[in-house]
Amino acid sequence: MKNLSNFATDSGKVDDIAEQVIASVNAAKPGRLITDSEEQVRDIMGELRRAVFETAVQQKVDAAEAAFSPSGQSKDRPANA
Repeated sequence: MKNLSNFATDSGKVDDIAEQVIASVNAAKPGRLITDSEEQVRDIMGELRRAVFETAVQQKVDAAEAAFSPSGQSKDRPANA
C-alpha cells in the first residue's frame, strides 16, 4: 500500500505539477499574468487534488479489505470471544 505521505516522491506528481504551473505562468503575456494563467493553474492543481484524493480513498479501501475476514472472524478478536 502506497503511503499518502510518500505520494509526491513516489509518483513525481508534485514536481510535474510545479513544472506545469511554472510553464503556465511563464507563458502569460506581460501585464496579463493572472488573466492568462489563473484558470490553467487552477485546472492543473485540480488534477493534483484529484490524484491525492484517489490515493487516499484507495488506501482506505485497501485497509478495509485487508481487515476483512471471509470467515467472519476479526483479526483483532480471539476466536472464542
